Amino acid sequence: VGPLPRHDSEHLEIAAKDGRAVVTYNRDDFLELTHAALATGTPHLGVVVVTRKLKRDAPLVAHALKRWCAVRPAMQPYEVAYLSG
Repeated sequence: VGPLPRHDSEHLEIAAKDGRAVVTYNRDDFLELTHAALATGTPHLGVVVVTRKLKRDAPLVAHALKRWCAVRPAMQPYEVAYLSG
């Protein structure tokens, strides 16, 4: 959806409605939101945290995500995964 001026919980909600996981550098807030979603049963299709090891470069992150998705099973609800390169 893009980094629009929305609260993190809204990004998570929109992604779940669209059948997508969230990709973020914001580990701490999304871990907290994931725990809250699990506790309340709020729909959540996963979060991919991009670590600091991977440069903040959109084409590079997109390439890493494409390669990462090609070698792993689909994310599970409430799963948090890390992309480091």
